[in-house]
Formats: sequence, C-alpha cells, structure tokens
Amino acid sequence: RSEMIGRVWNEVGFDPSPADHEAIVQTYRSRGTVRDYELQLERPGQCPLVLLISLIPITIREEACVLAIAHDITERKQAEEALRQTQSELARGIQERSALQERQRLSRELHDSVSQALYGISLGAHTALTLFESDREKVLEAINYVLTLAQAGLTEMRALIFELRPESLKQEGLVSAIGKQTAALRARHGIDVNYHACEEPDIAIEIKESLYRIALEAIQNALKHAQPHRLDIVLCSDPDQL
Repeated sequence: RSEMIGRVWNEVGFDPSPADHEAIVQTYRSRGTVRDYELQLERPGQCPLVLLISLIPITIREEACVLAIAHDITERKQAEEALRQTQSELARGIQERSALQERQRLSRELHDSVSQALYGISLGAHTALTLFESDREKVLEAINYVLTLAQAGLTEMRALIFELRPESLKQEGLVSAIGKQTAALRARHGIDVNYHACEEPDIAIEIKESLYRIALEAIQNALKHAQPHRLDIVLCSDPDQL
C-alpha cells in the first residue's frame, strides 16, 4: 500500500504511451469506469508487458478515489501469438502440399495425354514419309491420324494452360472453363460428353474457382471409378442455388 497509494502510475513502473493514456482517461470520463483495457508496456531489454487495466470509482472515508486493477496477461498473449504463428505455418504447409499435388497432377496429365499425342504424331508422320511413294491410301490414313492427334493435343494443352493461369477463369468465366475441360475429355478419352450450361453466373471469383475445382474432381472421380462411355455435365442456376 505504501508503495502504490497516492502515486501516479509511471512512478510505480507503469508508463503507457500518450495515446493509451489519453484513451484510458477519456473512457473513464465518459463512462465513469474502465473495464479490461488492454495495455502494452515496453520494458527495456525484456518482452513487452501486457496488462488488462480496470479503473473502478470507490469512496474511502468520504473521499472519491479510483481503484486500479492490473491483470498480467503477458503469458497468455505470448501463447496466442505462438498459436497464430503455428496456424500460419500449418496453412503455408497445406498450401505448399496442395501446390505440389497440383504440379504432380499436371505433370501426369502432360505425360498421359500431350506427350503421348506428340509421340503418336511423330509415328504417324514417319509412317506417311515411309509409304509416300508406295501406298498413297495409307499415307492419307496416316496424315488423318496425325491431324486427329494434333487436334486432341491442342485441345488438351488449352485445358492445361487454363488451369495454370488462374486469371483465365476471371476473364473467360466458369462456363467456358468447364467447356474447355469437356473438350479435353472428348479428345483425351474418346468418350461422349454432353455439356449443358446456363448463362455465366453472377458470383464472386472465389466461388467460381471453388466450383471449377469441384467440377474437375467430380469428372476425375467419374472417369476413375465408373469408366464411362458417356458423361453428362450440367451447370444450372436459379435464384436459390447453383
């Protein structure tokens, strides 16, 4: 008591910034009390001290006084900051793993489709050159085969490039993005794909990106588990749902 009563707070080790001092004083004057004002005090050579300050009016022997209560929450704030950093590192780790998985998927797609198409084009062109003088009919077959593979490879590359450029979804829209994937499906797997789409929905780009990823995952699941001869893809909207 003898160390505290009758002294201002910077005399007993509490030295708030002018902004905090003014905020506390103004709050007390307007409300008549201060409840749990979070105050950070710098300490030379040490971590900041974080306090919850409360000011409560009391009367002692008919004299108006203020009871000041300071609750030290430094350790709690340090624990909260450590938790935030851990969560941030975890989120970065998840993003990095997702990016790696996406790169691996695109690498598989390039190998399974585009590289095979290029290899087939090379074989078809070689066959056409070999038979050019002897069998014109087979040469035409080989050229048609090359053209078909070239068109399939081009379609596949457009779809993959679209995935590598997120801004394309914003520029071209969700309907077009899914349409490119359906074209790639026809070229890559030779299956019948029926795509019916509504008008471009008026929704946030983040929702479009999510829907696009959901559509890709649904298509891949259908191809993997159903091994279909036909796929029906429908994008429709009304005032209540998409």
